[in-house]
Amino acid sequence: MQTVDCIIHNASQVVTCANNSQPKRGEAMRDVGIIPDGALAIKDGVIVAVDTSAHITAQYSAEKVVDASRQAVIAGLVDCH
Repeated sequence: MQTVDCIIHNASQVVTCANNSQPKRGEAMRDVGIIPDGALAIKDGVIVAVDTSAHITAQYSAEKVVDASRQAVIAGLVDCH
C-alpha cells in the first residue's frame, strides 16, 4: 500500500476529462470521463491516481482523508485570456 498526503473518496462523480494526453476534438468532447463513486490520491500537491473509491482506498493510505459523499469533484479551469 502506498502512502500519499491526502485521499478524497466517495465522490458521487469524479470528472476527469481524460483523453490519453491528447486534446479532445469533435465527438470526443461529449465524453467528460465521469467516474461514479470516484476518488483521488494526492502526494506533494500532485494528483497521483484517480479511480473508483474501492480501488484508491485499497491501493493508497493517507493521514488526511476527505469524504466527498454526495459531491462532484471536477477540475478547476483557468481561462488565460
